[in-house]
Amino acid sequence: MTNEDGAVVPIAKDQHTKEKAPQVMMMKKDSADVISKDESTEEKLSQTKMTNEDGAVPIAKGQAPEEKPFQVVLIDIKKAAEDNVIHCIETPLMGSGDLKYVAISYRWGELHETTVDTQLGYLASITSFGLDSLFKLCRTMTKEVDLKNMDYVWVDAICVNQGDYEKRKATIYQMTNIYERANYVVAVPDLHLRHLERIC
Repeated sequence: MTNEDGAVVPIAKDQHTKEKAPQVMMMKKDSADVISKDESTEEKLSQTKMTNEDGAVPIAKGQAPEEKPFQVVLIDIKKAAEDNVIHCIETPLMGSGDLKYVAISYRWGELHETTVDTQLGYLASITSFGLDSLFKLCRTMTKEVDLKNMDYVWVDAICVNQGDYEKRKATIYQMTNIYERANYVVAVPDLHLRHLERIC
């Protein structure tokens, strides 16, 4: 049933149907389609081509939109260890069987702010550790028997985009998966150079 503009009008229960029509927003029906009075609501909807104003097929009520896989930011551990360079990549967290990385867990501290260009469209502001400390830790890990084959390292101060609310929220939501998906988790009580000099 349509109005003069061709928009689908909800059909009341007493208008030849026993089922309640599902709610739709901004739906239009092709003028060439005709709905007969004796058809069920389900049949009417299946024979009706509905689109929004942009011409896109709407998502049925209760059907979740297809979500893009979560992209995790990782630091190239070898470039950090050998060249003292922060080189980040963005890759799907799940589904990559050959993704080898170490997740760093550490106690946050308060140092003078250091800004790092991730080359992924955002700047990371670091106040918990110095870059020299991170580079030294990466060098140490690449010499460890169990860790030398790791390709990447994840550390929240750099790998969480603090300036983008949606991305930060998505990363926080995936935090458990990030640590569980890591090949190794390295716990560092204090990610400061003077502490690392005592343990490395």
